[in-house]
Amino acid sequence: MPVFELNGNAIQALQEVTFAGLGLREGTVQRFLREKIEVISPDTLVIAEEFGDWEDSARRIDLLGIHKTGDLVVIELKRVDAGHMELQALRYAAMVSTMTRSQAVETYRSYLQAQGRASDQAEQTVINFLHPDAKFGESVRIVLAATTFHKEITSTVLWLNDAGLDISCVRLTPYRSDDKILLDVDRFIPLPGAEDYTVALRNKVTADKREQKERIGRNLAKYTLVTPSGGLGSLSKRDLIYNVVKIALEAHVDVAQIQGAIHWKPALLLGAPGSLTVEDAARQLAPQAEAAGLTPDGDYFKDQRRLLQHEGMTYILRRKWGHRTEEAVRNVIALLPSSIKVTFSIESRDD
Repeated sequence: MPVFELNGNAIQALQEVTFAGLGLREGTVQRFLREKIEVISPDTLVIAEEFGDWEDSARRIDLLGIHKTGDLVVIELKRVDAGHMELQALRYAAMVSTMTRSQAVETYRSYLQAQGRASDQAEQTVINFLHPDAKFGESVRIVLAATTFHKEITSTVLWLNDAGLDISCVRLTPYRSDDKILLDVDRFIPLPGAEDYTVALRNKVTADKREQKERIGRNLAKYTLVTPSGGLGSLSKRDLIYNVVKIALEAHVDVAQIQGAIHWKPALLLGAPGSLTVEDAARQLAPQAEAAGLTPDGDYFKDQRRLLQHEGMTYILRRKWGHRTEEAVRNVIALLPSSIKVTFSIESRDD
């Protein structure tokens, strides 16, 4: 769509030009947008430029950012035709989808250092930028910016968005007005008027998928646990493993032994010195959890009653258990001293 200038009593169309005609290379356009990223991606903090921190690949993301919601943002720029950039961006999104918050902070720190800027407050900057209710890395957004988008690209993007992805297309058109260069920024996918509906629909799809996954993976088995201090009945899998691990710690079984007995559950127990509240434990242990691709809120018991104390340390235990729970319980019971008799039996199986 042309851009017009009101000049006296006349309306005059501005001269559409190209970045190449202006002598602007792709890297130059990228630097302009990097410093004013909200032009194409609102509520975004750029944490890397030409990001390629992975093995066995020379691919690099033009700009990598974090959205206020905690989503990662892959931004791909083309000075001219968008080509097949949507497929390239999808590969990049898949490659960064496992990035943890601590990894993102280190990436941002390296980016600041490369820019010659102070990096000692990188983590606090990220924390301050994110919305208080942000959930880091739940999704990856994609922003495609170019001067031209062909129909096959827009059709592909619309189809992917209908499937629950979050891809934006931004058309960049430079104009010349006397000695000034103007830039028309048209974020045409999603349409501005339809964005709220699109977001609501995507959230519903995500919630439906999460509910279905939880319903499929729900553990309905019940157990009875007999200990020296009495019996406990109608225990879920997570209650069963929690009580057995608690007994083991009280019997001074080493944490490393328990982890070794349940080796298929990395970061099984995370600990910090002192007697902590659940809030302090979650905050202090978040980096350890994120290093394993987990979160204290989503993957560990998070109420005060479930904190475990052992030799001056406060521990949190992973709470999601599946078909190997009984094997895990037997392995931990085998670590107990012979004087401590603990057995369990099955009341009912999963439906």
